[in-house]
Amino acid sequence: MTVKKLEQHICHAANLASKWLSGAWSPYRSWSTSATSNTSVTDLRLVPGSQGTLLFTLSKSVWSTITLWRLEPVTSTSQRDFAFHRCCEWSPRGAIFSRFTVNSNPGSKAKLAVSALNHGEHTVELLSLEVDEKSGCLSLHQILSIPATFKPITLEGDLLAMSDDIDETIIFNWKTSAYATLKIIQGDQDVSQRDTCIQVVFAPQSILVVRSRSVHLFPSPILKVQEDQPLHYQPIGRHSFGWVDSVSVRISSTTDRHKSHTPTAPERSSPLSILVRAETDDPWASDILSIEHYTLFPNDNHTADSLEVTRPNTTESTMTSSTQPSIAYIFPPVLTSRVTSRRGSLRCAEIILGRLGTALWIQPKDRSAAGLYWYSDDAPPVGPQNMVRSEHESLVASVFPGSLFPRLPDPDYPENVEFRDARVDLSRPEGKVIFRNEPGHSWSAIDYDEDVGRIVLGTAFGNVTILDL
Repeated sequence: MTVKKLEQHICHAANLASKWLSGAWSPYRSWSTSATSNTSVTDLRLVPGSQGTLLFTLSKSVWSTITLWRLEPVTSTSQRDFAFHRCCEWSPRGAIFSRFTVNSNPGSKAKLAVSALNHGEHTVELLSLEVDEKSGCLSLHQILSIPATFKPITLEGDLLAMSDDIDETIIFNWKTSAYATLKIIQGDQDVSQRDTCIQVVFAPQSILVVRSRSVHLFPSPILKVQEDQPLHYQPIGRHSFGWVDSVSVRISSTTDRHKSHTPTAPERSSPLSILVRAETDDPWASDILSIEHYTLFPNDNHTADSLEVTRPNTTESTMTSSTQPSIAYIFPPVLTSRVTSRRGSLRCAEIILGRLGTALWIQPKDRSAAGLYWYSDDAPPVGPQNMVRSEHESLVASVFPGSLFPRLPDPDYPENVEFRDARVDLSRPEGKVIFRNEPGHSWSAIDYDEDVGRIVLGTAFGNVTILDL
């Protein structure tokens, strides 16, 4: 990156932080494009490390296609048509893709992992992104095909987390083929119940597996190749938020003021921030829905000596230094704040929580517009009085405690005027509508790069909308 571009990004980051602190979150720029020729955009992901300029889309027609697009930089001041160029695509004939994830490590060779069904065979495909030295053109290449019905959830460097929809998660090193299995212990009455995996978080000294009706903490596993009998791990912590549509977990970004002032004190793990959205499409439930923010605090007394492990096909616990292993985080999570939203049917119920505490989600249109309310003198409309009725889906933003928005002023740092002057009250967080969809249209996918303030939204009609904050 040149000095000029570095200066542009520094100024952009400073302006973005000021905007979040001021409470004025509406995008300053937006544009849309018919990206996938009227085929449904089922998922999309901005590429980490690209400063919001590279975007993967997953679209479906007769078969599935993954396409890489190059977008206009967030720092661009060009007045011409905003760039949205197709770089390359990957679409084996007849293949159906159900889920993909992009590597959070920009330097890794494996750029993304995708779950594929082709000619009756289920696989997880790992793809690299190559640059032609002469032309500079980008292309996607298969580097590994894993026979598996599990879906890829998280790709972080050499580690791939794959999960089923019931109780098992596999942590797989795609370079060495070593792996371990994280298995939830369920009662007999729960064995057949679906528990879709939403997120797998590689936390310090542990792994958090987030499913639609449960959250489980596992110790960091020891990975072994097949010949060495890979290990099965049991959870060491568990919690349930009930049935949820979406959960977003982030390792909180800490700053120096949160660290111990004692030079000899051990480094403390960062808390985990958890944003939860309950089921939204129950037609008989109240119109009010809460987006709840929880914090999972680290255990200062945790030691990494204890592992809860079971051998395959056995129930006997082995390699355990104590009957109750030390847990890296303290359960249950603590409710820190909530924001009122609207309940209703959504194609995309995903919520996104950034590591600094900013958050985004799609709010459904008012259900009364679809005829689900009975209006009479005896049955007034249900819902908060301050919630504006709308026939449009809305994009909502909010902020929660994080390094950008500390919950309370730090008495050790009274000179931090940027927090004292902030116009965001975290004691009463609120969601603000920052963008509205077209009438009759539904968003099908969303992604957000908090570092550069770029939001991307996809629709079932193949349109992609880009918003810059």
